[in-house]
Amino acid sequence: MVDFYPLARKAEVLHVPMEVYLMFRAAGGPDILGQSAAVSLLDWFELDTEIIIVMERPSPSMDLVTYSTLHYPLPEDTVRDIMRQLVLAVIDLHNKRVFHRDLKSNNVLIQETEDGIRVRIISFGCGCIVSTIPYTSFTGCLSCAPPELFLERKYMDSPTSVWQIGGVAYELFNEDSKFFNTYEWFIDALGMKTSITASEEGKHFIQVCLEESPSKRISLEELERHPWFFTTT
Repeated sequence: MVDFYPLARKAEVLHVPMEVYLMFRAAGGPDILGQSAAVSLLDWFELDTEIIIVMERPSPSMDLVTYSTLHYPLPEDTVRDIMRQLVLAVIDLHNKRVFHRDLKSNNVLIQETEDGIRVRIISFGCGCIVSTIPYTSFTGCLSCAPPELFLERKYMDSPTSVWQIGGVAYELFNEDSKFFNTYEWFIDALGMKTSITASEEGKHFIQVCLEESPSKRISLEELERHPWFFTTT
């Protein structure tokens, strides 16, 4: 059963699935193709038991897992560029009231352009609308869920996005090539932290993102101004 949501477009109201609604809010339609970090929605079709979504395919591009593997080890300047773009992209999503909820390396594309690499975000199927009320149910990869989900049975959108950004940064700097896992971060925190091959500023970036308490975790807006983005290695 697919829930449908009202979407006002060109003087008419369409009722569309949540994923379509979020993609349109995040990136618009084919008339503004490729102008945002989120991939653009081209079209969608409702079948009897499923929804088919046609989306932009940035070319050439590959997911961040593949890109980081092919170019291992990534220079810190490259990681910094990727993370800076990702932070700005997530801030843009939240400003558009889109909560992705499943930010991880598999859902980040790296598009290669003449001007350098460009971060693109895909897979909005676990997303929802930004809310001032805590969420009590979770969709997405539980290994990337924030600790407050397990400790308090509730979470907020912005601190969750920051936590997941930290998880992506951890993976790009982890010399053991481990995927980030919230549970393992705490049960083997020392071992995981010592495996991070980053400058002190880079390590601090990860640490403030992965602060256990959401009230002490750095905000998205503060993250944009983190000193690491203004240093060179």
